[in-house]
Amino acid sequence: MVRAAYQITREAEAVDREVIDKIETILYVMADKFLDALEMEELMEVVGMTRLGQKLVNKGREEGREEERLELAEGLIGFLEEEVIADKTKLPLETVLKLKESKQSAPAL
Repeated sequence: MVRAAYQITREAEAVDREVIDKIETILYVMADKFLDALEMEELMEVVGMTRLGQKLVNKGREEGREEERLELAEGLIGFLEEEVIADKTKLPLETVLKLKESKQSAPAL
């Protein structure tokens, strides 16, 4: 049924793209709450082919890259100057300084 709803949004030519994106987002949230694992997997195949699916993938990739940059910066604290870490990881200096502060205040194991 959710797959059919997504198909309808893909065929709706008279509806603004922004409205379709909102409808697809609502469908995804509802599906996440009410579908079992197999149905959700089937839906993800359909969603992956939509603009919403692409946005979710891109967001996930960006979050992953951000997490990698944070972990790298945390590992470099104490070895390089904070400005160099910020420059090389493309993180704001403020973020690097906060990481340094939290690392210094963390109890030693």
